Order: sequence, then C-alpha cells, then structure tokens
Amino acid sequence: MSLIKTLTSQQEADLPKFREEYLQYGIRTGENDKELAENTIYKIYEVHKKEKPLIIWCDSPLGCQILINILSTKGICKSIPDSLRASLGDSLAASLAASLAASLRASLGDSLAASLAASLGDSLAASLAASLAASLRASLAASLRASLWDSLRDSLRDSLKEKLNDIKLEFISTWFWGQYDNYWIAFYKFCEHIGVKYKIEDSYKLDLMDRLGKSCNFIYFYKNIVFVSHHPIKVNLNNRNVLHCENGPSMQFKDGFKLYNWNGVRIPSWFIENKKDITPEKIISADNAEHRRILMEIYGQGKFINDLGAKVISSDKYGELLYISHETLGELKAVKVINKTPEPDGSFKEYILRVPPDIESAHAGVAWTFGRTPETYNPQLET
Repeated sequence: MSLIKTLTSQQEADLPKFREEYLQYGIRTGENDKELAENTIYKIYEVHKKEKPLIIWCDSPLGCQILINILSTKGICKSIPDSLRASLGDSLAASLAASLAASLRASLGDSLAASLAASLGDSLAASLAASLAASLRASLAASLRASLWDSLRDSLRDSLKEKLNDIKLEFISTWFWGQYDNYWIAFYKFCEHIGVKYKIEDSYKLDLMDRLGKSCNFIYFYKNIVFVSHHPIKVNLNNRNVLHCENGPSMQFKDGFKLYNWNGVRIPSWFIENKKDITPEKIISADNAEHRRILMEIYGQGKFINDLGAKVISSDKYGELLYISHETLGELKAVKVINKTPEPDGSFKEYILRVPPDIESAHAGVAWTFGRTPETYNPQLET
C-alpha cells in the first residue's frame, strides 16, 4: 500500500469539523450517555476475559475517589461497626476490599492506552507520510491536547489531589480520563477516516476508547467494580479553549465539586467569589508571582497602581501618566484617561490602564494600548 502523503480537498474540509466535534465531546456537560458507557465497559471486560462488573456512577471524580477510599481495605474494614459487620457478613467486606485491591488500571491501561498507541503508531508509519502525520498531530492532537488535557484534565486532577489531601484521603490515579482522552482518540480516528488501516483488534479497541470518550468523565476500573463519573454540569472556557471564568467556577459538578481558573491557571475560590476582599496589600502578599499577577488583573492593574499611591509624572491632552516604585513589584506605570463619550447619566467614565515602565508620556501610553507609537496615534475623535 502506498503512503498517504496529502489530504484530499474533502478531507481538508473534514479536519476542522472533526476537531470541533471531538472538542465538544471533551467539554460536554449535562447528561451522560449511560447506556453507551455501560455497554462499552462490559465489552472491555469481555475482551479482557474478565467477569461482568458492577458499575457505580458518581456525580463527580471527587465522588468516585471518596467512595473508593471508603470502600477500600483501609476504609471499609475499619469503618464498618461490629454490629453491622455481623449482619452484612465478613465476606461482603472482604469481597469489596479484595475487588478494590485488584485495580485493573495497569493491565487495562497498557492494553487500551500504551500498547494500543504503540501499535496504532506502527500502522501510521506504514500508511502515512511522516510529514502529513506530523502536520495532523500539530493541527489536531496538539490543539485538542492544549484544551482537553493540559487545561481541563490537569486542572481537574490537581484539584482532586488538593481536595483529597485536605480531607486526609488518598488520591487514586487512573489511565482512563473519559472525555479528556478525546485529544488522542481524535487523531487516530481521523487517520482512520482518511484511509489508514489498523489491525482489526486495534481498531476495535480504539472504538471502545472512542465510545468512552463520548459518554463519560473519569473511570476507575477494578476487578469486579467500575466507578464512573458523570460529566460536569458546567464548563467555561476563554477564547483559547482553556478553563476561565470571571464570575464563578470554571467547572462544576452536580455534587457541588468546583474548579476556579483564570485563563487556564487554577486559583483559590475566593479570588472570584470574594472579589471585594481583594486589596493592594493582599495582592502584594500573594503566595506566588502568578497569583499576584492574576489578583492584579482581577482588581484592575491600573486601579492597583493608582491605589498604591502612584504620582502623576506627566500629563497632556491624552491623560495622565502615573508612576510608583515598589520594593516588591519594582517600577509600575499606568495612564489615566477619561472617556470623552458621556454615560447615560451625563458623567464621564475614568479608566486607568497599566503600561510598560519605559513609557514617558500619557500620549505614548495611550498609543501603546492601541498597539501604536505616539507618532502614528493622533485621533481626531476619542470615544
């Protein structure tokens, strides 16, 4: 079979549609396709010659983690009262503990992720020109990964670790991230769409992963039990498709588990829920530079500089240039301008905008905010 070196015009048109379709599965909210998810899980156990498992649905990955902790050897064997243990029977506790001790994460992860990817990669090398494969990885896999994996999955996983640590429970990892696996599934499915032939077994396993990616959130596989998380009820992204919300959680699940993000960066909930508590002093004392930067953006960078006590060092018809030198933050400058168009009540709104430290005049500062130089910025009408 000759190598596929280029896409047809139809395939070129299909690519952005394919990417958008899998992005939407990755950020899906609301009801799960429970029937599809459960039938797929049963097929996975059948393929791997495992007994049909009990499937337990939870409202969030946090719910899954808490329940696994409670039912694990450390949890159930110590937490069931003697009287209840007697009525349930020691065998039930032992059976649950044994099932949860036998995680299938490694074996299924190897079969459906690591080994599968390696085998699919071999098929790609035999069917797809290296340059086209690299182009598709960049335009499909990499772009989806930045959103679904690097932003959504990583933020959710790290928030889980933090929350579980707070309540003194163990974080349990998985190879199966449900809808966030769509970044790599989309790549291999599109290659199949354009004519790459996989081994029959590989194609079937890829289809199983594809169905999971379209039907649920995190999944935790054990010997006789599978814990599956529902989709979140809310996901909010910015224009770069990373988690961001200025007035609430960026991701939320039905059980109340929430994530807060600012342009992809995880932040404490109070940054958003208690904005009124943000002060210049709190911004300066933030625990790291990234949080300090974000708090400054939420508060308003120009307002922050002004409220620190910045002095006017230059003024012209465009506004005033403010300056302050701070021992922690260094040199800061901002331009204070007045919107020449009146508000409905007849007042004129004031804006304070941060500018680089090398700006020497209000004119230069205002021009910089428009991506111009003073020489090329001289509007006849300002609004």
